[in-house]
Amino acid sequence: MEPEPQDLPEAVKMQVDAHIEQAIALEEQGQLQQAEQVYQAALNLIPEPKYAFWETMRIYVGFGEIHFVQGQFEQAAHFYQECMKMPEGFINPFVLLRRGQIAFEQDDAITAAEHLTRALMLEGTEIFDEEDPKYLDFLKTVLKAPPGGW
Repeated sequence: MEPEPQDLPEAVKMQVDAHIEQAIALEEQGQLQQAEQVYQAALNLIPEPKYAFWETMRIYVGFGEIHFVQGQFEQAAHFYQECMKMPEGFINPFVLLRRGQIAFEQDDAITAAEHLTRALMLEGTEIFDEEDPKYLDFLKTVLKAPPGGW
């Protein structure tokens, strides 16, 4: 059974959001180790059960991105798998995209096709616009073209 989403107290939410924004800025500057530390500080502010809060998924996506961009797919997979346990994590298009990309990189074509297809169904081909074209190219080999083509 999926946990019921909860809202953080406003003061905690503001602190967590500020940490997340700081971590994203550090990521964009290539300061990945510092970003990871800031994400951890944000996670430490969230009470148990951490999985019940949307902000936890944002933090886990941040951890996952740090590892994904470094090609550390096993570590990234862990964080995106954890996202699937959170409220609406299993229907989050970005989480599904990354799960599929990671599976592709780990030569797991079945899991890659499943998650990439789900991301495509939720967001359309636009979700692949900023991604390496190899992921959509792979998907085109396992799916029929939609009416009107790709």
